[in-house]
Amino acid sequence: MKNRVVVSVVLVLAFMLTACAGKKILPEPEPPVTPPVEQVEEPVEPAQPTEPEKPEVETLLDLVRTLEETADLAEVLRLYNAALKMAADEERVAEVRAGLNRFLATRENESLEAVLQSEGDLVPRGAMMYRLGLNYANQNKNQQAVDMLSAFVRDYPDHSDAENAGEILLLLKEHLFKKSTVGCLLPLSGRFSVFGERALKGVELAVRDLSREYSQNIKVIIRDTRSGDGQAVSCVEDLAAQRVAGIAGPIITAGAAGLKAQEMGVPMIALTQKSQIARTGEYVFSNFLTPEIQARALVSYATRVLGVKRFAMLYPEDRYGRTYMNLFWDRVDEMGGEIVGAESYGNDKTDFSDAIKKLTGLYYPVPEDLKPKEDGEDLLRNLGEDAVGSKAQEEEEEKPIVDFKAVFIPDAPSKVGMILPQLVYHDVTGCYLLGTNIWHDPILIDTARRYAKKTVITDGFFVGSRNPEARRFAEDFRSLHGQYPGFIEAAAYDTICMMVRTVMEPGVDSRTSLMEALSGRRVYEGVTGRTLFDQDGNARKELVFLTIKKGEFVEITR
Repeated sequence: MKNRVVVSVVLVLAFMLTACAGKKILPEPEPPVTPPVEQVEEPVEPAQPTEPEKPEVETLLDLVRTLEETADLAEVLRLYNAALKMAADEERVAEVRAGLNRFLATRENESLEAVLQSEGDLVPRGAMMYRLGLNYANQNKNQQAVDMLSAFVRDYPDHSDAENAGEILLLLKEHLFKKSTVGCLLPLSGRFSVFGERALKGVELAVRDLSREYSQNIKVIIRDTRSGDGQAVSCVEDLAAQRVAGIAGPIITAGAAGLKAQEMGVPMIALTQKSQIARTGEYVFSNFLTPEIQARALVSYATRVLGVKRFAMLYPEDRYGRTYMNLFWDRVDEMGGEIVGAESYGNDKTDFSDAIKKLTGLYYPVPEDLKPKEDGEDLLRNLGEDAVGSKAQEEEEEKPIVDFKAVFIPDAPSKVGMILPQLVYHDVTGCYLLGTNIWHDPILIDTARRYAKKTVITDGFFVGSRNPEARRFAEDFRSLHGQYPGFIEAAAYDTICMMVRTVMEPGVDSRTSLMEALSGRRVYEGVTGRTLFDQDGNARKELVFLTIKKGEFVEITR
């Protein structure tokens, strides 16, 4: 207080001196003496405390809160991310996260997913992933919840919510996934039931063998697709609710079932020839004998083992024939070979002379300028001949042009049984005869045994195979069902086995980890040979090659 008084006096004196500057100051008469008066200091109001300045993070939080309802979602999240980085202590971090979690809880999944994919590290990815995982779980999207929370725990192990996420994951996986239970979709009724019944026999043997192998009850839940898309979709939903690890099948309705399996995140290995099914998504695979596999195998064997470079094709004018014709031709081009002739014929044909003649250059007359010229001796020798005799001799001397070493005929054995004798009749002999797995039928031997020489047939399974697993399976199947299996039975057996053996591996504890293990480029040893899944999810299989000797099919030694 004293200091304040002194300062006031000094200011007053300074003012007075300034006012009198430059003037002569006359002495003033002395004032009368008065008794001293006790000075009373005026009360001074206490100074008001200055409001402390807000920390930067709090200022930023105030700004974010005002923008939450009006600003772009990505912009708000970027500001929250900046606030998290500014927070200097745990208390501030907790405050920012509380506001962020409150905000995230009001946003739609689709919006959060879009920002998460587009903004990179500019947004609080950990908090967003955790929130999305919770949202999926609350919406009964269990597989998506498992996938998101698993990624969150992996990428942000030190996050404050990582421990909670781990506990939620355990509950979800227990609810979602049974290691020893798989589903199976087959057409057990309807017009394709014959295929379903055959596959079911292979499944039954697989269950028996796997239960013995793991010393526990391996359970396969069978559902009938009834050969219809709608029913197949319902069956996938039902099996997912049954907590199966994965699904084997279906055979016919794989397209619709695959879409639903992909949507629900359930690994599915279909038994279909349609290679596009596996391209549905990462959860969908296919294990069957496709046209692509067979065309690739036939051409590779013919070129690399048999040394064939020039090929011809006879094919039916239907989808099966055209599909194989195109695939075979493409593969020949890839292998550096040449297609020197390709002729088609109608499905109702029993006489194939025209197609064979076109293939060998006998159908169209040879232009005069392309005929070989006669030398002088030939001309003199022919001058005295009768014109009719000369014409007959000319026709007799016409020979087929067989400038190929192999003929590919993608058709049924009954039709092939009619074509092979006619090839011989038109002097097309000595060539390799290439056919698909449908040639592997006793009908071919019954109808064309004498003409089926130098045949090369692809197939995915052979009872008399040199593969010991295939022979063991064939004998076990015969003991159980009283007959030998075919490829469908063998493929169903292998599909169940690869599904169960993969899921029983250590570390496979969710449908996602099962999917990742199936697509891990591993090679499966089975009764149908060695199999692996390519990047699209289609099986690449080691096929067997058969020929006909002494009236029976035998495996070709390679």
